[in-house]
Amino acid sequence: MSIANRVVAVLAALSLAVTPIAAQKGGIGAPSAVALEAGGKVFMLRRASGGDAVAEVIVQPTGPQAVAKKRVGAVRFEPLVVTGDFEDFLPWIRDALAGKPPRLDVSIAQLDLNQKVAHRLVAQRAQLVKIEFPALDASSKDLLDVTLSFQPERVTSGTAGDSIAGSVARQKRAGVANFRVTIPGVDCTRVARVAPITVAFEGVASGVGTGRGKVSEQITMRVGDLALGVGEAGAAGFVDWAKATLLEGKTEGLATTATVEVLTQDLKSTVLRLDAAGVGLYALRRVQASGDRMTSYDVSCFVEQWAVGK
Repeated sequence: MSIANRVVAVLAALSLAVTPIAAQKGGIGAPSAVALEAGGKVFMLRRASGGDAVAEVIVQPTGPQAVAKKRVGAVRFEPLVVTGDFEDFLPWIRDALAGKPPRLDVSIAQLDLNQKVAHRLVAQRAQLVKIEFPALDASSKDLLDVTLSFQPERVTSGTAGDSIAGSVARQKRAGVANFRVTIPGVDCTRVARVAPITVAFEGVASGVGTGRGKVSEQITMRVGDLALGVGEAGAAGFVDWAKATLLEGKTEGLATTATVEVLTQDLKSTVLRLDAAGVGLYALRRVQASGDRMTSYDVSCFVEQWAVGK
């Protein structure tokens, strides 16, 4: 039977057990505070969503009445997306960037005012499939939160009414406004913005019901770019780099590494360091002044590999 079209439909009966959870502002004990449970540890989250059961709707060829028949196809669970303090996730991030994204049993617990579990979502054999580091911006007051996406094999509702297991990790308060970018041979002191850095992992299939996927042993990393915003007054090094690479075709001796560091408020210590290997500039776009914004440049560099520095 041929498939004319495929769309995604939410299975209401299953989604009752896997309602997405979203954390509100506030610490432990605030309404709708959300915690991640994994490996006997508990980490407070900024946000959590996903884990819904969905299915393909298979549209069959039309008959004489020109009315298409439809039926539910393979069922799968949508990725579970959690956002929290980067230090809580650091061991998983290191493993993933080394080519070994972890597969975990995790729970997302929504807490009431008494720190009791009002709702628990349990994700079984959840494979880490994406890491997203936040944008760094000298004018931002945001916290240094990292977003992880997990692809679970199955999601169910867990027990409620009990206390969360393990000890609650201390909340860190690092921000995204203080950072430093280093590229050999290029002056980066005027870089004012670093776009979100993402790394995705492909080659892992999962699902339930008809057409359940097989776990793949081959993992492919999709490494995101290093994208920078720099004021015109400090862009000379990038302009020279772009001229040599894009217009003159020179590659010998040009920068092939980069480092992005998030710093403490006094700028003396490094909170997080990301090392990029195989770096090359492929686009330099001039952004005209507008309103109170001065002329600047958007720099786009490909990266072959990201790693968490020591």
